[in-house]
Amino acid sequence: MKAETLSWHACDLEGSVSARFERVAARFPGKAAIRSGTEAITYDALNRAADRVAHAALGRASSQQPIAVLLEHGASPVVAILGVLKAGTFYIALNPSHPCSHLQNILADAGASLIVTNSRNLDLARQLAADESGILNIDTIPGEVPDTNRRISSDAEGHFGLFYTSGSAGQPKGILHNHRHILHRAMILAEAYRLGPTDRIPLAISCTWLSRTELRE
Repeated sequence: MKAETLSWHACDLEGSVSARFERVAARFPGKAAIRSGTEAITYDALNRAADRVAHAALGRASSQQPIAVLLEHGASPVVAILGVLKAGTFYIALNPSHPCSHLQNILADAGASLIVTNSRNLDLARQLAADESGILNIDTIPGEVPDTNRRISSDAEGHFGLFYTSGSAGQPKGILHNHRHILHRAMILAEAYRLGPTDRIPLAISCTWLSRTELRE
């Protein structure tokens, strides 16, 4: 018999991605949310880690300003992106392997006021940021920063992420996606494959990537 699936309803498309995640985390706190190499993160641990990022980012960007996420592929960008959403704003994912000039063009166009990174990518973040106040290193967030849920009011029309084209045909172009769009894609995927809490999906693509049907030069 197929394991229990995560049901979706029309009302689930009217909230935010972070609120939907929190409901799942509350339902399956001890289940593995991410496995990366030898690392396994439960839903509860992921939620708490994201909340620490959110609290650390508070006051460092407005809801109208994106926060840049500069992290290598793996669990870290998932933590950071959820943290940015919980802080009440939206994100741009920057690929550390891309040329510095390309990343600088994206940051200048987007008007990002903060870069969330880690110790591994700190030197690159320093090249991109105007000063240290524009960098949040998730590896050095003080222990006293709380890990409690950030209760924010973000609706389906709120900004989720700003995604850029490659710029191969000229200047990279940014396209905004809202929470409803992302939740709708998740719903289609979950229902098409009847995904349940025991299923796992490989994160085989970068967080900077969207399908070519959605991002065109």
